[in-house]
Amino acid sequence: MQVYKAINKLSQIEWFKKSVRDIRVFKVEDFSDFTEIVKS
Repeated sequence: MQVYKAINKLSQIEWFKKSVRDIRVFKVEDFSDFTEIVKS
């Protein structure tokens, strides 16, 4: 849901719409959260 909200907001920015070539989204499950590994 947050991804949809972000894309919806970005789609309202004219320069962003003109510069985007491709946007893809995938779902990461809870057991695949690598945030702590990347940030540490």
